[in-house]
Amino acid sequence: MTDWREALLERFEQQGPIDLFVSVDEYRRLGEVVRRLWRRDSPTWAADPTTCRLFLAYLRGYTFYREVPENDTQFWPNFHEELGLEQPSNMKTRYDALWTVLHSDPRTRAHCHMSYGVERDRREFVQAIRDSWGYRTLGAPQLIALFARYFEIFPGKTVTPERLRNALGVIDEATLRQAATYDRLFRPLTGIVDHLLATDPTLVRLPYRALSEHLEQNGVLVGEPNVVAFLHHKSEHALRDLLGRLRPSLRHWVRLRQATRTVARAPGVQVRLADGYHPAGQAVVVRVTAPPAALDLEVELVPLGQRVPVRNGAAIFEDVPPGAYRAVTWSHGERGAEASVTVLPPLSWSLPTPRGPLIEGEWHVGRVQTEDGRFAPFRWHPHWEKRGERYVPATTRVALTLDEDLRVELDVTAASIGARLVDAEGGQVERVHDARDLEALRVCWLRPPHLPARSIRPRVLLESAPDAPVNPHPTLTALARQAPAGDDRIVLEVQVRREWRRVLAVDYAATIVLSDVCVAGNAVRVLGQAPRGSALTVHEAAHSGSVSRQYPWPGGGLLVAPLRLPDVAEPRTVTLTVEAPGCPVATRTVDYVPTLGSPWAWAVEGLGW
Repeated sequence: MTDWREALLERFEQQGPIDLFVSVDEYRRLGEVVRRLWRRDSPTWAADPTTCRLFLAYLRGYTFYREVPENDTQFWPNFHEELGLEQPSNMKTRYDALWTVLHSDPRTRAHCHMSYGVERDRREFVQAIRDSWGYRTLGAPQLIALFARYFEIFPGKTVTPERLRNALGVIDEATLRQAATYDRLFRPLTGIVDHLLATDPTLVRLPYRALSEHLEQNGVLVGEPNVVAFLHHKSEHALRDLLGRLRPSLRHWVRLRQATRTVARAPGVQVRLADGYHPAGQAVVVRVTAPPAALDLEVELVPLGQRVPVRNGAAIFEDVPPGAYRAVTWSHGERGAEASVTVLPPLSWSLPTPRGPLIEGEWHVGRVQTEDGRFAPFRWHPHWEKRGERYVPATTRVALTLDEDLRVELDVTAASIGARLVDAEGGQVERVHDARDLEALRVCWLRPPHLPARSIRPRVLLESAPDAPVNPHPTLTALARQAPAGDDRIVLEVQVRREWRRVLAVDYAATIVLSDVCVAGNAVRVLGQAPRGSALTVHEAAHSGSVSRQYPWPGGGLLVAPLRLPDVAEPRTVTLTVEAPGCPVATRTVDYVPTLGSPWAWAVEGLGW
């Protein structure tokens, strides 16, 4: 069975046929499977449980991705068109097979009913499929109506049955069962609609593939499945109809952020209050990002009751006492975006005085204290992140609690000494697999701007050999000539005040390689590579007996071991076993048959060996 089927069937067992998520690619593959099954005149394929699960998975995908008619007259032509088939003349065998499929799982069997008539009884296929998957709730009109209410009340939030019931007044059980499906669709659709309303609503007229490409190029997530394609397959103009029901809203267009303030500094270290926190005695600055159409914007600080106009993209509040507030935007009486504002009481900050420059990854502890003596520590460690082609000091978000009513979030940015092992393209290497790889790698050293490069004294060594001669230069050439241990690491260190401090350790996965093995001249010759501490065992087995001997083989290379069985020219099997701590055992077996030039060879040939 192919991997995609195994993964799908595993999810089928976990989620069941009703709530199963079928990806677009899986739906396409399932369509090929069902097409082949539906062409058969015999219904015997429905006796296989695995085949029934695949067919139920297809029906889940069909009712999810397509606009499915609700009556028999239109359902079957639509079903066959989706499969790319003409309607077969012998539908009875197909009906029998489908009825078996629907009865194969108790969750769909519960919706299978018969209607009894005077002349004949009737199996309600379409009703069973409709009631099982509730596809009426996934039709384009229902999706548009429900999303419009969702977008107005809690856009972008998780869709749950409770929210559908309490916020949107949904009481239909079939709709409530689709909460997870709506959540998968509505959250990315919110970002798409926000983008279209805030930029150019006429983009909705683009072909759905071009619109999807435009959204992705502008960093707008289209979701999984692609919501634009999903709506297009429900109805060609579904997204256009949806956008026509919505109006640009201040709630979705306006974005708030607040000016952050630096509260502590040290060489290479900067501590700033996170967005939403303001120091005591300074003005509260709320920055507003809004489209040109949003005029006469004001920001109110609740519950202070103070409302100020937005000037040059910011609202400024003076003399705000310490406390927790809400910044609320207003425009022509419409309430819009909101954000939390916390004005802190007077605080004093202290940072540790490190011994020498900061080292990436090492933890440091700062301290904040109030005027009345309350204090709290905060921990952080410097690290670098790559932006584009450059490494820059990363910012760490730190939270601390002074008491149950006062919690502060900080952004700590620090420049430190760091290092990366990189390949020829500049990509970071997390694991080295072979000594030969070292020749193509280099060490990229990172340092604070205020620290001259000549003040850094680096070295490179193996963790398993700290006392071995080390390479004092930031290259890896010397390590390529050292045999690593079975479970080793390449260590990069710098010297700070006569003390070597670790900056980076990269896993060095030494492997055992038997490049060439031959038995000749009453000896076995082995050429290969192995970690330090390796041992090679030579085991000989022949009709006359067997013998083993172990030889040290540190680092590999060429090893010649004499054969130990009595010098008789008889066939033998030579098994080589290499063992090293932390490595899988490597084994090679060679069958040795003496040649005519060997002693006793004439006897071997005469005996037919």
